[in-house]
Amino acid sequence: MSLTLVLFALTGCSAVRAATGGDDEPGPLVVVLFDVSRSTDDPDVRARYLTTFEMVLDHVASTHGTVVGDVIDDDPLAHSTFPISATFGSCDPLTENRLVCDADTAHMRAASVAAARDILARVTGAAGTDIHDGLLLAERVFDAYPEAGPHSLLLLSDMVERSPLLNVARVGADDEAIASTIDGLAAEGLLPNLRGVQAYVVGAGVSRGGTDMPADRFLAIQRFWQTYLSRAGADLPPERYGAALVRFP
Repeated sequence: MSLTLVLFALTGCSAVRAATGGDDEPGPLVVVLFDVSRSTDDPDVRARYLTTFEMVLDHVASTHGTVVGDVIDDDPLAHSTFPISATFGSCDPLTENRLVCDADTAHMRAASVAAARDILARVTGAAGTDIHDGLLLAERVFDAYPEAGPHSLLLLSDMVERSPLLNVARVGADDEAIASTIDGLAAEGLLPNLRGVQAYVVGAGVSRGGTDMPADRFLAIQRFWQTYLSRAGADLPPERYGAALVRFP
């Protein structure tokens, strides 16, 4: 099935009831991308990813929003199936039974957590992680929900990209080198449009074996992704980039 058809299926079939926040405002849309590369194949790292996802999921459910989740591997655009797709609709007290609504919410939450566990049980056999293509995937999801409320992007990843297009570790911390790399992507039409998206990164710098990367490398990679996402129109302040997430949003 093509990515376009999958996105159409998501927008047409994921909602049981209308997704609205308070006062009939559109509910939020959160895209969650799980890094399943070998560098994140550590029980503690994957457990942290799951705990963070559940925290975000509870927020989405309580605000009657939509969550869509998929993997970051060596080719996320080709491998995408959107195994997580849930819209938590509001409950009209005049026409719907509260017990039925609560049961629907509990069922969708349980199904979303089960899908996340399945994702986190995977380990890609290929070397490399294509975060950049994962962000292009996120752009397509946001475009598929034009009437959704606030857009957020959660990246559960060590943020170390090694792909044929990009190796962030080689770019370095120099602002000119970072800008030049991103300019090259933009010139080829490869920079996603994430305007207005609030971005979060959990797991940055933490990899297999629980080892932390050297501080200078961590900061260089952080600076790259903050610059990249800023150029793409998203917002990623320093307090939302790190090993863990204290609160959401």
